[in-house]
Amino acid sequence: MDPVVEMAGVTRRFGPISAVQDVSIHIQRGELLALVGPDGAGKTTTLRLLRGILAPTAGTVRAFGYDVPGQAELVRERTGYVAQSFSLYSDLTVLENLTFFARVYGVAPDERARRAHDLLAFSALDTARDRLAGQLSGGMKQKLALACALIHEPDLLLLDEPTTGIDPVSRRELWAILAALLARGKTIVLSTPYMDEAERCTRVALLADGRLIALDTPHALIAALPHTILAVRAPELSRGALLAALTGLEGAHGRPRVRGVEVRLAMDDPVRAITAVRRALAAAGASHAGVGTVTASLEDVFIAHTAEHRSLPHLPADASRHVGPRAGRAGAGPAIVVRDLTRRFGEITAVDHLSFDVAHGETFGFLGPNGSGKTTTIRMICGILVPSSGRAEVLGHPTSVHPEGIRRQIGYLSQRFGLYADLTVRENLEFYGGMYGLQGKILHARRDELLTMLGLHARQHMQAGILAGGWRQRLALGCALLHRPRVLLLDEPTSGVDPASRRDFWDLIYELASGGATILVTTHSLDEAEHCDRLALLHNSRLIALGTPAELKNTVRGVLLEVRGAPLVDALRALAPWQPALYGTALHIMAADEAVSEQLRLALTHAGITTSAIRPIAPTLEDVFLSLVHEQRPSQRGQVV
Repeated sequence: MDPVVEMAGVTRRFGPISAVQDVSIHIQRGELLALVGPDGAGKTTTLRLLRGILAPTAGTVRAFGYDVPGQAELVRERTGYVAQSFSLYSDLTVLENLTFFARVYGVAPDERARRAHDLLAFSALDTARDRLAGQLSGGMKQKLALACALIHEPDLLLLDEPTTGIDPVSRRELWAILAALLARGKTIVLSTPYMDEAERCTRVALLADGRLIALDTPHALIAALPHTILAVRAPELSRGALLAALTGLEGAHGRPRVRGVEVRLAMDDPVRAITAVRRALAAAGASHAGVGTVTASLEDVFIAHTAEHRSLPHLPADASRHVGPRAGRAGAGPAIVVRDLTRRFGEITAVDHLSFDVAHGETFGFLGPNGSGKTTTIRMICGILVPSSGRAEVLGHPTSVHPEGIRRQIGYLSQRFGLYADLTVRENLEFYGGMYGLQGKILHARRDELLTMLGLHARQHMQAGILAGGWRQRLALGCALLHRPRVLLLDEPTSGVDPASRRDFWDLIYELASGGATILVTTHSLDEAEHCDRLALLHNSRLIALGTPAELKNTVRGVLLEVRGAPLVDALRALAPWQPALYGTALHIMAADEAVSEQLRLALTHAGITTSAIRPIAPTLEDVFLSLVHEQRPSQRGQVV
């Protein structure tokens, strides 16, 4: 069978920079190919080459037998493309957007209504057909963008990080749509920063510095990893103390890294490694630590393959001493107080009588589906928005009374931090330092400290607009830390950042927390949420759960069953009546009791699916999130931003 896509020796240069270098990939019909790699690896450029938006500098690209871009129009007729910044029209309704794109793609008038109707049902947007696109949540916008790309019924779908910035519920809904498309014989190529998503794909193409450094099935890539992965749990030690104890061990590959409630290490000899780890933990005072080998994941493969290509340097162990808050009195009360906080926009209630406290030095996680009110709450805490009712206090001061004074105590990293693209890294730091009242030698000293501590010194004369995502996030955080704030508000700080850069970013957050900073962070990564001292879960603008990660896990009722069967897409369809949720390469199903296992096994056998395991497991934080949100959802479809 001829491949749908053929890339042979493809190179694409932008001036002296090679974004893609000598890449060759063949993609077969019905395949789901993941493009993964560090920020700036060439993933988006590759997708744009396949779409015909860019022409290769060297090599050839062919799709459906046509030359790209020479016969780009013929290729586009059979291709759907969703870019990271998809072009929905916010002042048109959902249905009007679909109709508009149907006209753009030349869909016959008598076909438009039928296809729009089918896609609205397919993407569960039928109840929102008359809602303006600008009023949809992030997850609903992504589904609408996908529906618009499907309106001309393409055979090849190109998706550039389709789930970045959307909550776990919406991610799973979107993946259910992709599974249905694969069942129809569509071919999908997607880029993703999430390795659990890449593990579901037929093959994974790992890019770094524009080059293809690995291409194989997820199973083969994991099996080829030469190291053993150790998982360590030591409740007696703080996270910082545990990381310090495991750093620099003989036989270790790279640094220890936090993964949920564990710290993981890549080692050569597992027997000797376990002995060395136990000895190091005993010396640190951890006598009841748990140490064992675990199955490697695609994230382990990513870290191993991209180590030599990483553009972001490791953070020094004493980073918080240089970039964190100045030592000072913590104060008697909480660092942040929120009481009956409410914010309305016309008839829409974005935040509804929210109350919680954040203690000094606490890392407090804010979770919730897109449109649940997280960002609006942070803006009221910052004093950017005035509450409709209720109050917020920071360090004992009401934010609505003294917003300017409060902002000098706060470091705020928004989802789209306002870096100035045409200013250099150095100039951005100086500009924001001036806004915080820093001048002369003090400003220059703080600027130079942050350039060094955040690994930005070598790029200080580069324009911010050409930095890769991980670099931009570091610069944005540096701007927020210039005045050494005592309280940090981080709104999805690692959204769309690759696994290695995300790990580095959280290492810095740990350092800041250990240095006394109070941190409130929103995230859609439930693995990251495990790192927080406490979590607040919002839904439909209200607080529905509050507690430590362990306390929230104890709220799950019934039993959680993990199902492993192949092909995964077929298993997902066969078990649809039990509402399975994708979790890496497995399915998770909430059931009243373990007796449901036999029903699941029979359903899989009837569908001709090979079952390798059905077993009860402890719920993850993501399972808790989905369970709690599901309880609230029956009449909650179509949330606004």
